[in-house]
Amino acid sequence: MSLLAFALLIVSNLTGAVPTGDHRAIAESVARQCNDEACASDALTWGWDESRLQRHPHPYSTDAANGTSCGVFQTPCAQTPQSVDGQVRLWLNLRRQSLFACGDLSALASGKCSYATALVESRAREAEW
Repeated sequence: MSLLAFALLIVSNLTGAVPTGDHRAIAESVARQCNDEACASDALTWGWDESRLQRHPHPYSTDAANGTSCGVFQTPCAQTPQSVDGQVRLWLNLRRQSLFACGDLSALASGKCSYATALVESRAREAEW
């Protein structure tokens, strides 16, 4: 299976429909810029969680509403290009940095390797009665 077919399959499963518009453009860009299925899966899953794979998502989070986070991957607005290819390229660079520094994607949210783990653990403690 080609990387494009793989990316379109992921998007189809996430959206429940044949990818068109932004969904297709993002899948195509990811397929062009990623080297493997893990990269494509990471990018499309992250983009779905952050914006439902929309180039210009409706601001549903505080960061998006106040202009802190923008684009498909809700990256810092000051760094986020307008083009889909640019947004994918930026996110892949952030992914690469996180994988290099932390061995996983935990630094994507804050730039700190332990941030994601610490956040989950603190939320778990809050939920314990």
